[in-house]
Amino acid sequence: EPLAGSWATWVLKDGGEVQPPPPVVYDTPAYWREVEEVLAVSRTLTTEQRRIAEDWNLDRGSVTPAGVWNLRARNLIEAGNLNTLRTAQVLAVLNMAMADATVASWWTKFNHWTQRPVTAIRERFDPAWLPVILTPPFPGYVSTHATVSGAAAEVLAGFFQGMAGTLQATAE
Repeated sequence: EPLAGSWATWVLKDGGEVQPPPPVVYDTPAYWREVEEVLAVSRTLTTEQRRIAEDWNLDRGSVTPAGVWNLRARNLIEAGNLNTLRTAQVLAVLNMAMADATVASWWTKFNHWTQRPVTAIRERFDPAWLPVILTPPFPGYVSTHATVSGAAAEVLAGFFQGMAGTLQATAE
């Protein structure tokens, strides 16, 4: 989806309106510290951390973070016994925020063109290393999963205020 950063947005002016700080510069000591951290964490993953990665990878057949958050929203809607109008509002605002977050994330990815940790690790530290889940073939910074999850957690916390802490923890 290299052109996803140029897709039309719902609320944002465009994909470049809201941006994170730039990534660390390639081949600097800070860059390699981050790569080493990814490698170290990958070697000490617990069973629970692997389960969480798999849940976010293919939770109930959804391969996108937006799909996962829609399933979570559905559970909150059912638990809260929301009426049709309120349900439509929750889902509309949630999906508008996630769509705009996706566009902003992809705008960033293709403006910075960072390599993925798997490439750096295999080139410098361990040619046989593989991540826990499949690594897609597009720039790594920023994480669209994280960007969409942050937007989703904020929106849902606005509708389900008693769940704000749980939603933020889920996004983290």
